[in-house]
Amino acid sequence: MDLKNEFISLASHELKTPLTSLSLQLQILEKNVKKKNEKILNFDSLERLSKISLTQINQINHLIEDMLEVSKIGEGKISYQMSNTSLNEVIENATEIVAGHFIDVNIPLSIEGIDNLRLLADQRRLVQVLVNLLINALKYGNGSPVTIKISTNNATGMVKIEVADKGLGISKENQQKIFERFVQINTHGKNAGLGLGLYLSKEVISAHSGIIYVESEINKGSKFIIELPLIH
Repeated sequence: MDLKNEFISLASHELKTPLTSLSLQLQILEKNVKKKNEKILNFDSLERLSKISLTQINQINHLIEDMLEVSKIGEGKISYQMSNTSLNEVIENATEIVAGHFIDVNIPLSIEGIDNLRLLADQRRLVQVLVNLLINALKYGNGSPVTIKISTNNATGMVKIEVADKGLGISKENQQKIFERFVQINTHGKNAGLGLGLYLSKEVISAHSGIIYVESEINKGSKFIIELPLIH
């Protein structure tokens, strides 16, 4: 199977799952509305249905965004709006986006070593990278706390951003593969999606003259590390 057909097959499969779930929820709603089933159509049930439906819609949107981004990269059309950017703002924006997910499952998210650091960066795209790493840490962290740690290296002029959990971990043989396009690592039955998130993250970080890599051990957690040049 060539790359294009592989992509279409994979995308179709991944989109079908949330669409099937969303369709089922709406069928249940339609059935009970027709029956005027007030026992089911109470505020608690409608709130639960709305939450499930919105989750599935968000998943579909995320998959579509990833597909569009990888298409732009393949065509050389991806663009960056570089500006003097506050790392504080990048981290604050990313943590605000994921805060609800962490609160829902009662998992702590902490930040260490934040400082008044500045980068030449596309803020929106860096936020996307951090959000991806944080959601992955939540997904594969096995309920463990997640930490963002910031440190600087005066000798190299780089900032190091670490996103760490103490969860399932990644085997040595898979630690390089996870940054490749369409690679799915089925860890303890967890769904890896399209296998584009980390590939896109690597492309974004490379465009910022930085590097991204992982340090991990099975059942001891993972630490995703980004190194980026600072503005002095």
